[in-house]
Amino acid sequence: MEIWSGIDVAKKTFEASWVAPETDLREFHRIPHKEFQMSRRGVRQYLNWLQSHSPTPVSIRVIMEATGRYSLKLFSWLVDCDPQLAPAIVNPKQARHFHVSLGLRNKTDSVDARALGLMGRERNPRPYEPPEPPRQELKELMRQRKVLTETLVAEKSRLENAGDARSVRNLLKDHIRYLERLLEKIQTALDKLLERNPSIRRDLELLISIPGVGQITALTVLAELGDLRRFNRSRQVSAMAGLSPHNQNSGTSRNSARMDRMGNPEVRRVLYMAALAATRYENNHLARTYLHLIDDNGLCKMAALVAVMRKMIVLMRALLISNSIYQDDFHSQAKKRSAKK
Repeated sequence: MEIWSGIDVAKKTFEASWVAPETDLREFHRIPHKEFQMSRRGVRQYLNWLQSHSPTPVSIRVIMEATGRYSLKLFSWLVDCDPQLAPAIVNPKQARHFHVSLGLRNKTDSVDARALGLMGRERNPRPYEPPEPPRQELKELMRQRKVLTETLVAEKSRLENAGDARSVRNLLKDHIRYLERLLEKIQTALDKLLERNPSIRRDLELLISIPGVGQITALTVLAELGDLRRFNRSRQVSAMAGLSPHNQNSGTSRNSARMDRMGNPEVRRVLYMAALAATRYENNHLARTYLHLIDDNGLCKMAALVAVMRKMIVLMRALLISNSIYQDDFHSQAKKRSAKK
């Protein structure tokens, strides 16, 4: 028998539920739940509470939403105390859709915890696999770089539109110089991270060999999606990037396929810029694909560009798996190898 416990994570506390296999949705309000402090002591109290509802030995699984560092911190505490819990961390959008499917009108911590428990019992999500420490550091550095870059652009725009007040302009200039120094420090930290981790450095070398893909694009993909080799199929990595085609056909209504946009928006942003750069010249496979989709298939420029973005992320995974740099005839060689098999 497997018990599911849904956890709604907050900054200082977390609300937990206890959902047995025989729990009926009509008894939703009777599902046991309790609030605990967000601490190691609170986790131990939570585990004792779970055991008090399970007098006989049972298998217990935990499910929670992705809430940034709070869910990751709780995940590490739970695994340290009891690795067999195999916590699952699910997309908040998927959890919200499941919540709506239950017909629940209220949204509180206790309701969310119980709904998550039911979601775990019904969907049986895979245990969360935390990234290796170097890749987690890469992710944090790249996200901090993005925040600083956006702030720097905003401050430069304010300086251009500032009035004649010298005091205000001097303050803006000081802030801009400060942000530029921080970005230099982040770049130094990135360089040191790559020096300490040859595997990530090798992945970077493979990805930047693709036309249009620069260091920032490659590092962003590696930071946000992790090791692309872990995806069993190419459609999985394109789905994680939010580039899978989404069909909306029902009855007599026929609409063209569009991006589902369920994946990582930052990855889509950098791939968009990379695809623009790759299609600017005609001496590579991606640019030829872009022109073929427009001239021969009649796609609009944006639809063709999205197709190039999807081909680019799939190509990234293929290069990492084969441990080879980009070659313009890579696709034809891959087809020949597949035909031989």
